[in-house]
Amino acid sequence: MSTPTKPTKRERRETRREDERRRRAEAARRARTTRLLTFGAIALLVVAGIALAAGPLSSLFRATGAQAQGTQYPNQGQEHINPGASHVAYNSNPPTSGPHYPDPAPWGIKDQPLPDEQLVHNLEHGGIVIGYNCPDGCPETVAQLRDLASGYRSKVILAPRPNADVKCRITLTAWTWLDCLDGFDAARINAFIGAHKDRGPEVVPD
Repeated sequence: MSTPTKPTKRERRETRREDERRRRAEAARRARTTRLLTFGAIALLVVAGIALAAGPLSSLFRATGAQAQGTQYPNQGQEHINPGASHVAYNSNPPTSGPHYPDPAPWGIKDQPLPDEQLVHNLEHGGIVIGYNCPDGCPETVAQLRDLASGYRSKVILAPRPNADVKCRITLTAWTWLDCLDGFDAARINAFIGAHKDRGPEVVPD
């Protein structure tokens, strides 16, 4: 039986060198993979940051380029009161913050007026309330408002709000914000919704 030939010193050196080359190649491959993963994660964070930064700005505009309008009022707080209970006077008409009933109204289109104290709770949840005030009737305006409001799955309420102290036909309210329109203006209404929807003090999913 023949005895296996021992590798020479030269062969052992070559083997060690080959093993070292393989280790270095593997280390380089792992380093490249780590760099690619790191760069990819950074790129995703950058894109996400840009999207988040652009979102609030772009929401101020619709395809028409209309910009949100309105007046901001001081925050009157978020106190819950029982239905029918007295409370401090609201600082705007319709109200945009302040004492309100414990239960908000369901989102959507309403045929009857709702209590201001209930609708303020909807504003607290980041909702928008569109009210129309037509003492002599305005069926065409109401039809236009219903068509617009139906395009929003939630966070929008359309309801009549007869009030002799409000001189404009259409009111738009969000938390601490109010806009008043004499006639239907889809671009302006959509811009208001885009600017203030989901920006109440309480974050409530749709």
